[in-house]
Amino acid sequence: MKYLKITLTAFIATFIFAVYNANAQTLSLVDITIPSFKGTYMTSQQDKWDTNTQYIKKTECTDDLSGDGRAILAKVHGMFAGMSDSSWVTATKNQNVSFGSNSQTIGGWKLYLQSNKNLITTASFWGVWTIN
Repeated sequence: MKYLKITLTAFIATFIFAVYNANAQTLSLVDITIPSFKGTYMTSQQDKWDTNTQYIKKTECTDDLSGDGRAILAKVHGMFAGMSDSSWVTATKNQNVSFGSNSQTIGGWKLYLQSNKNLITTASFWGVWTIN
């Protein structure tokens, strides 16, 4: 009986931890081309199922001609009526940057990325968009 209780307790704890972590949804952005002249890259629509804040994390972004680092702005756009866009935020290298309370609504979202400067060259971006 003692082993049954221990096994049952371990099973319930494992189940709770599995359900708790099941909501994390991220989109890896690998070698995304950021257009020149402050053009905007737009992802496909992603569905959000909870009211957590969304985040962007830049892993790397380099100018395609010179190889220099590039500052990137990001915002999320709500796709359904009544949803608000976030403000533009600067994606910081290896740090999660919050899109704020406007990004907490359940529904469809798109991520927009653009260069902070109006440059003639494109850039390559690597990072992670945390949706839920």
